[in-house]
Amino acid sequence: MEEAEAQWIADKIEELTTTGINGKVYTHNDIAILMRTYALQPLYERTFLKNGIPYNTEVVTGFFADGPVNDIFSILRLCAYPDDTAAYAQVLRSPWVNLSFEQANEIIFAKDKRTAPFSLDASSILPEEPLERYNHAKKFFEELNESAKTEPLTKTISKLWYESGYRYETMWNKTVSMYGKLYDLIFELARQSEENKMTLGTFVDSVRSYRDQAEKLEDMDIPFEQTEGVHILSIHKSKGLEYPVVFVIGTHKNGLRENNGSAVYVSKNYGITLNTPSHPQIGGTNPFYSEAHDENKAQSAAELRRLAYVALTRAKDQFFITNGKYKPNQNFENHIPGHGGNPESIFSILEPVYNYYFAGRDEAMESGPFTRTFINPEELGKGHKDSNSEKAKIEFINKIEKDGTFEKAETISKETPSKIYAKPSQLHVADDETYRNGSPVVAQKSAENACPEYDEINRIIESTIPEYNDRNKEPAFSHANFGTIAHAYLEAKITGNEPVVSNRDIAGLEDRTASMEKIRKICTLMADRFEKTELGKRALSSKWHKAEYEFRCRITLKDDTSRIIKGTIDLVFENEDGTFTVVDYKTNQEVKPEIYWDQLACYRQAVSQMMNVSPEKVTCSLYYLRFDREVDVTEAASKADLAAAIERMESQEEQ
Repeated sequence: MEEAEAQWIADKIEELTTTGINGKVYTHNDIAILMRTYALQPLYERTFLKNGIPYNTEVVTGFFADGPVNDIFSILRLCAYPDDTAAYAQVLRSPWVNLSFEQANEIIFAKDKRTAPFSLDASSILPEEPLERYNHAKKFFEELNESAKTEPLTKTISKLWYESGYRYETMWNKTVSMYGKLYDLIFELARQSEENKMTLGTFVDSVRSYRDQAEKLEDMDIPFEQTEGVHILSIHKSKGLEYPVVFVIGTHKNGLRENNGSAVYVSKNYGITLNTPSHPQIGGTNPFYSEAHDENKAQSAAELRRLAYVALTRAKDQFFITNGKYKPNQNFENHIPGHGGNPESIFSILEPVYNYYFAGRDEAMESGPFTRTFINPEELGKGHKDSNSEKAKIEFINKIEKDGTFEKAETISKETPSKIYAKPSQLHVADDETYRNGSPVVAQKSAENACPEYDEINRIIESTIPEYNDRNKEPAFSHANFGTIAHAYLEAKITGNEPVVSNRDIAGLEDRTASMEKIRKICTLMADRFEKTELGKRALSSKWHKAEYEFRCRITLKDDTSRIIKGTIDLVFENEDGTFTVVDYKTNQEVKPEIYWDQLACYRQAVSQMMNVSPEKVTCSLYYLRFDREVDVTEAASKADLAAAIERMESQEEQ
């Protein structure tokens, strides 16, 4: 019935956007689909695609549930693993070859396992037209397989999408044109893999985790164009938003079912309680655990009621509540607040109201605030036109051939864009604070004017080197780890919160408790010393200041291409005269500000763009924590050539 529920909503959207309701016709952009969890999203995406309804989503789920993804990754996998029979079968059935199920099976069974894909002479198996497609695909695969050995992953992906005709097959038909956005996702995955120096085989293996339909595809840092379409999002994401038409779907869906198998609960009255086994002779349950269990269920029910309230208040004009598996509940009154029951679904919260108006009646009471419709699966989907037909495709091709559309067409070569993102820290060479490009660990005594307590940091770092006498070995706890912790203490000093230290940064410490206590004292000392400086006083008294301030900044290169620099500024604050100051903390053992001129120039330009002030109103300072010393680098940063710095960085990476 969940499929019928989705189809009914598709039919209702068709009505809303064509004939309308009460004389008002809505656009797809006016409509929102709200769900408690993303479990139903793949079903609704498939249903909307089938019915030609455009949509936008907040997250990507069911990545491998979509044909283009399976097709593209199957041919990539076949390049990396020629013996993968399942991938070969997928390619044979894909639009590149378009063989029938029976024809693909014959090719698979006739192929020698030790031979390469498409090496079989299929002239005795396939009729003329399928054979022509098979031979064409063979030539394309051989070219792709050869180029994939040397070309970047992003270029291979672009070749598959643009040069093979796959994009045309996807975009010409409105029914499946929404799949076009998947190329951007695949391209971004490939770009990230290139940054991580993955091989083709490692890349295709790394995406296998997304085969689970419920798996969300996250960390996709790409600016999707929000086209006209129905909004599909969770109820949580809809907070603060309103739409003319809202559907709250799958209201029968429960959350994760609670059972008595949880080992521990936290009770307001009794603290931590354990699910201890009952006595074999006496029986019974742990009363403290039972109370904590009931308390947690009541809290979950209260949160569900708040969620239902959010859902019920998102619509401006029309509001629809759908239930794909409705069963009358004789004990619905238990879900009324104060009656002892804990609802597990949104509909169980609404059911007392539903029964009040509809109990024993076909229609609601005259004063009822809503109407009721029963979904008949047999009557659904009849109003939609099927544009995904061979006839429609042939008519489309004949039309553009008759019009002479391609007579003056020119082949446009698509350039594969180079890396578009970079980090400010990549603009300077490796120093004694970072470990990059095989740079050795530098451990030395503090220089003049540096606090002697900081020598202890070097000893702690040195003790975590796998082989003590080999300074080229990376330590388990590095200067970078210490720098991250020190930054956390400086951030806490500015925000007034407790410092948050990640377990990842202290995982390599020897004798963790004692070492961490030493590090804590040193970091506290650093933060206290900064607070007493003129720079620290100005920051803390400023009317606007941000610690760990994330930014993005576009830099135009000499060839008119651009790069997006993204990173985090340690501290930025507004001065009394309306100017801004950028502060970058350094835990280095040597004061060499010239290393960081380009990095601070990037911060300066980012603040200038974000705050809409001229660069001249942004000053830059390095604060060396070991030396309690500020170095103003504004003048040097103003002269830095960021375009040249980025080109130099990329040239070094290619070598």
